[in-house]
Amino acid sequence: GVPTDETNLARRAASALGADVAIALHKGIPHGAGLGGGSADAAAVLKVAARLAGAGTHYLDVERIAATIGADVPFCLRSTGAMRVRGVGDDLVGASLPDLAVVVATPPFGCATADVYRAWDALGGPLGETVEISGLPPLRNDLEPAAHHVEPRLAAFKAAVEQAAGAPALLAGSGSSYAVVFATPAAASAARARVAEAVEGRVVVGRTTDRGVRERK
Repeated sequence: GVPTDETNLARRAASALGADVAIALHKGIPHGAGLGGGSADAAAVLKVAARLAGAGTHYLDVERIAATIGADVPFCLRSTGAMRVRGVGDDLVGASLPDLAVVVATPPFGCATADVYRAWDALGGPLGETVEISGLPPLRNDLEPAAHHVEPRLAAFKAAVEQAAGAPALLAGSGSSYAVVFATPAAASAARARVAEAVEGRVVVGRTTDRGVRERK
């Protein structure tokens, strides 16, 4: 299900740098899930392609190219930990996060980012629902109404996740995953089991971190 044409962000990254490389993708993060998997792939390709290009490729040029590929790519390229991201993904400022556990539920269907953004424009730029999470400022994802428009099954999926978890769920990126935040790993682990029983798809527990994207050499 992962595209191999120019809609694939890793391939776009290589093309943007004019790199003649072979790319093998091993998808640990499901595609179309709103979890930044494609953006991380693109950032990895940019790092390697820039290294192969040698001294003639300046890092700032690579960051500029990253911003043209996708709003999450500069963050993945920077690799310095939690950050507040503004603008079109190119305005990055370091941030600190409390130690929290996160249940991430991904349905067996995805959302194409471009389709969600087009729907958001067509709908007039609607606002998402605000989610109150202890220890964090109020959060909302304004892409949620558009994601539900593109993939109507998401509304029922969200409702099932929230009912099973007993806590509000926040759409990840442009969808289709939903995240539910807990104060302790034990609470998250118990909720993960309940959510996995209630919905189809993939349900995992993650943690907030102050580490950036790691490069395995």
